[in-house]
Amino acid sequence: MKKTDIEELRQQSVEELNTKITEARKELLDQRFSQAIEGVQRNASYRNARRDIARMQTIIAEKKQAEKKQSEVNA
Repeated sequence: MKKTDIEELRQQSVEELNTKITEARKELLDQRFSQAIEGVQRNASYRNARRDIARMQTIIAEKKQAEKKQSEVNA
């Protein structure tokens, strides 16, 4: 994933990121099924998909942590 892509992800809301994670997980599942049925090896795409999901989950965690800190400061 390019740096510009990551910056775009950081600007999205948590709901949009959750939607993208769900879509990425479905694609990963489809890749697993096609690999099991067709026997096609796509190791790099599996790894990249898993890493993309992890990046999105990390961004969500950062946003939630920032919200928590902001609420503590305002309280």
